[in-house]
Amino acid sequence: MTLQTKMILLADGFRQRFNKTDQLSIDDMIKLVTPPPFKTTVLLNNTNAYYNSYTYPITVPDHITADIEITLTAKVLCNRLVTWHAALKDDSSNSREVKSKAMQGDYTSDSNALKLSFMIPKTDRTKYTQLSLACDPLDGCVIRGIKVVASAYMGVIKDLLSRLRLPHEEVVA
Repeated sequence: MTLQTKMILLADGFRQRFNKTDQLSIDDMIKLVTPPPFKTTVLLNNTNAYYNSYTYPITVPDHITADIEITLTAKVLCNRLVTWHAALKDDSSNSREVKSKAMQGDYTSDSNALKLSFMIPKTDRTKYTQLSLACDPLDGCVIRGIKVVASAYMGVIKDLLSRLRLPHEEVVA
């Protein structure tokens, strides 16, 4: 079988699989099987004020094509020294958490707002539905506004649990 015959069979298979009737180049076939790149998405833009903590409804988009970074930018006012904790949660008990360094003062301008990031590998199929933001200790703070953005992460996520493989233990009778 010649290369040309094989390419015709391959194109026929693509036309049948993707319900196409026109001729397909190799580039056309690549486009048909390559998922689109992950697009930067604003997940939350809330300007309401909340004291000390709040849980926001959120939907992390499907990210099978890329590891993603969820970036939280919050305008906060801290009357005392606090640490901020953020958590992405699903409807069961799964969560991802990050925390800030200890901070005190006015962080309500764009240049000095609280910034936290979650790295989520494309292998993570968890359906996150909530984002919680809270200060510790739980008093003397105000969340003045929050923006959350999901974007493709170009680095390498070191998610030990998803990449760790343990050898099988041999059972001795």
